[in-house]
Amino acid sequence: MMVKPQLRIAVDGRSLCGERKGVGAYTFNLLEQLLLLDPSVTILLVTDHPLPASGWVADSRVRVVDASFPWHNNFLWTNLSLGRQIRRRQCDVFHSPGYTLPLWLPVPAVVTIHDISYAAHPEWYPHGDGAIRRAWYRHAARSADIILTVSEFSRREIVRIYGVPSERVLSIPLGVDPRRFKKIEQEDALASLRQRYNLRGDFLLFVGDIHRRRNVERISEAFGLVKESDGKYQALELVFIGRVLESALLAPKAAGRHGGSIRLLGYVPEEDLALFYNLARAFVFPSLYEGFGLGALEAMACGCPVIVGRGTACEEVAGKAAVCVDPTDTKSIADAISLVLNDPSFAASHSKAGMERSRNFRWARVAEETQAVYHQLAKPG
Repeated sequence: MMVKPQLRIAVDGRSLCGERKGVGAYTFNLLEQLLLLDPSVTILLVTDHPLPASGWVADSRVRVVDASFPWHNNFLWTNLSLGRQIRRRQCDVFHSPGYTLPLWLPVPAVVTIHDISYAAHPEWYPHGDGAIRRAWYRHAARSADIILTVSEFSRREIVRIYGVPSERVLSIPLGVDPRRFKKIEQEDALASLRQRYNLRGDFLLFVGDIHRRRNVERISEAFGLVKESDGKYQALELVFIGRVLESALLAPKAAGRHGGSIRLLGYVPEEDLALFYNLARAFVFPSLYEGFGLGALEAMACGCPVIVGRGTACEEVAGKAAVCVDPTDTKSIADAISLVLNDPSFAASHSKAGMERSRNFRWARVAEETQAVYHQLAKPG
C-alpha cells in the first residue's frame, strides 16, 4: 500500500493573535479541519505574539514560532521575521491566509485574497498608506503560485483587476461552524446577553468593520426612516458590532433625531455573536462591495433574516434566502427592514431558508479543497 507523504505547511498565523476577526476565523477553522482531515499534515505557525496552547493549537503536529519584531511594521515583519523563519525550517508549502507574501520564498506559495475592494475602489480604503498596501497586495497576487479566494465574485474581480491567469485563481467558499452558529432556544442564555449588553427590546444588527464601503451611513438613515414610519418602532435599536475605522460615518445626525438609538459595541466575544444573531430582528448588511460576507452566513445559520446589497458576493452566498436591496437607495433598505419587521410569515420563511442555505457551507469542505491545492504544489518526497 502506498504511504501518503507527510505534508509540511507553514502558515502566517498572526490573524490568530488577539481578537479574532474575518481572516482569523478563516485561519482558525481551516487549520482545525485540516488537522482532522489529514493525519500526515504538520503545521508551522509563525506569529508576532504568543498563542495560547489550547484546542488544536496544542496538537503535537502544530509548532508555534513567536517571531516577535521590535517595530510594528507589517512589511518589515513579513519580509524579515516571517521570511527568515520559512527559510530556516523545512516546509513544502507556505500559505498566507490574508493578502500578503514575503518578497522571496524558497517554497511554493498560496495566498488567500478575500476581496480586492482596496484595488477596485481605493476611494473607500480607510488606511493612510493605501497606495503602498495596494502595490504590495498586487505583487503578492502576481507572485503566488496559487491564489485562493472565497467567492466567484472575488475570483472574477481578481482576474479582471490584477490580470492574473484565471487558472491560478481558485474559489473556495467559506464555511460556518454549526456547533457555534445555530438556533438557540435557551431563554436564560438569551436573557443573560440582553442584561449584559443592556438590550432593552427589538434591535437590528450589523457585524463587521465599520467604514465607508460597508454603507453604514445609509443603514443609519434607513433605520431613521423605519422609526419615523411607525410609532410602534420608537424603541427599536440599531446595534453595530465591529471596529470603527471611520467614526464620522456614525455621527448621531446620520439617523436624525434617532441617533441615540444607535449602539456601538465594538468587538464582542465569538460566543456572544451567536446570541446576538438569534435575538436580532434582522441582520442588515447592504455593503457596497463584499468578497463574501461571513456575518451574513453566520446570521443565516442562526435563523436571523438577512438583508444584503445586490451586486456583491453576499447575494451569491445568500441566494434566495436573503432580502436583496439596492445598496445605493436608502428607501430600498428601509422598505426591506419594514417588510421583515411587519410581516412575520415573510420573516419566518427567510429565517428557515437561511438556515437551510447555510448547511451548504462547511469548513470541512474548505479544508478538503485547500488540502488538494497543497498537495498539488508540494515538492515530491
